[in-house]
Amino acid sequence: MFEGIISQSNITTQLTQDIAEGTMPPSIMIFGEAYTGKLSIALEIARILTCLQDKSSQCCCTSCLQHANLLHPRLFLLGGRYFKQEILAYLHAIQAFIQYKKPIPISLFHDTKRSIYKLIRRFDSYLWENDDIRYKNSKNLVIALHELISEKFIIEIINDTVIQEIIEKTGDLAKELDNYVLNIGQIRSLLQYCGTIAQEKRIIIIEQAHLMQDAAKNAILKTLEEPQKNLHFILITTKREAMMQTILSRVRPYHTVRYTLEEEKRILEKKFRNSHLQYLASLLSPVDPVYITSLTQQFLMSAIKAESFYMTFSEEDSQLIYQYFAQFCTYMQQSIGKSQLPHAKKKICLRYIQQAFFGYQEYHQNPEILTYGLHQYIASITKDEND
Repeated sequence: MFEGIISQSNITTQLTQDIAEGTMPPSIMIFGEAYTGKLSIALEIARILTCLQDKSSQCCCTSCLQHANLLHPRLFLLGGRYFKQEILAYLHAIQAFIQYKKPIPISLFHDTKRSIYKLIRRFDSYLWENDDIRYKNSKNLVIALHELISEKFIIEIINDTVIQEIIEKTGDLAKELDNYVLNIGQIRSLLQYCGTIAQEKRIIIIEQAHLMQDAAKNAILKTLEEPQKNLHFILITTKREAMMQTILSRVRPYHTVRYTLEEEKRILEKKFRNSHLQYLASLLSPVDPVYITSLTQQFLMSAIKAESFYMTFSEEDSQLIYQYFAQFCTYMQQSIGKSQLPHAKKKICLRYIQQAFFGYQEYHQNPEILTYGLHQYIASITKDEND
């Protein structure tokens, strides 16, 4: 159990023990910072709870095979997620293998398909009231995406045209969940449906549970107080403090922790099935990785010496950094990791780069401002290196 979960041994060890001893309650909460594997852990719990055989990660029973493809009929996924970013990351990785005529790793292909179904399963009919505008708008999109995945998303025939079509359709479907807040209608519809299959184990996973409407939270609370037999709730949140105290008192908490840089690297290697991440990054980037590496080294030395950013780089090189800011951040992390800076300052710099990258990716912040800010920040914390 949980063999596929990298790190987070504090939570997986406790969960393994609780499940083996039969002491895990029907309602739990997994909380922690963003991007710490909370949904992966929740999905593994769901698989284990419904497994028909030995509960091992290699089990091939009907139930586990359905979970592997996120198609188990008694798994219910609700709540918001960074759907577009996750799907795009996988599809761009596949594009790189196609472009350079490299065989697509089967596991990468499988994980890509799962990332798409994390989105599709949010639109299962029993999760919505029939007159909900989001559900009405999504019905044809969901059908079209199902057909596209089943007919064309096949490892032997996939090509750039199919990938672009998937990007377009998943983007359109994800838009239906923009500013999405789980409402009482969805909770009512789901619980009503679950009542019709009470003899079977059902697992409800709610991401970003703190963003539910108050009426939805109260409906969940009532169900936690009077639980249905064989019904399991897994609430996922990045903001435990925003949850109702009455809900917190009725769920067992499990806490995920922030990954180390080495753990993040292992996760990327596992996700994209390539131990040579710099090689994969070069496939994904149209800019010469050797050249951008030299720019990051020049950037770092300039900052440490407190030289002017605008005097260091030509207009052409500056624009290159802004245009490929995401790749710049990746190579910048590598340059800092190999530098002679003290370990404590390396950690501070790496964390600042992560924040800059997040601001660029999630909030579309200006890469020129982020680049200049990073240069100034490194100069400030390494000032005594020059004294």
